[in-house]
Amino acid sequence: MVQAKQKNLRVFEFEETPKEDLISYIQKNAVLLRGFMLIFKGALDEEVRAFLQSEGLNFLDSSIQLPLKSRESSGEIPSKNITTPTLSPAPLEESGSKEHSRSSTLCLRRTIRSGEEIVASGDVTIFGRINSGAIIRAEGNVQVFGEIHGAIECEGEYMILGKIGQGSVLFGGEILDPSLFHGSLKQVFLEEGRVSIKEIV
Repeated sequence: MVQAKQKNLRVFEFEETPKEDLISYIQKNAVLLRGFMLIFKGALDEEVRAFLQSEGLNFLDSSIQLPLKSRESSGEIPSKNITTPTLSPAPLEESGSKEHSRSSTLCLRRTIRSGEEIVASGDVTIFGRINSGAIIRAEGNVQVFGEIHGAIECEGEYMILGKIGQGSVLFGGEILDPSLFHGSLKQVFLEEGRVSIKEIV
């Protein structure tokens, strides 16, 4: 008897990019990218491949056009069998504490410590700092009123953020530029399929 489970795969797809820029981008966002499959169009340089393996990242380099559904598309894409020998799985890490939320809003009035992972099926509001090494994953909206040094993944409709220090924030399939968040509260939302950032007056 065949036993199978359906899984969703979350992907970052990279266009051909100069090696130095690619390594720099991945180093800066490695904590956030660990939960994704990285797909590179075209062949990867051996130095980049070695770097990705040393970081324990899942990746695929291929000239095959993958039938991926992006946030902008609304139709179903037929499944195809794609086989390639360059899949490099990283082991799952079970370090630190994990806090799961099943309610619609999770409100935390404390510092999120390094090694903590907060996973919420609804909205998340954090009134404290997010330390380096902490991870926040929310299917709903995210509001953070403290400084961000950890990683945040938001699948909701909007975010409210203050200062992004050494952290990484993923919203709408894009990693937000920390230089745009230097202290004053800003709202982040999708407008016509693009990420928009506006100051809160």
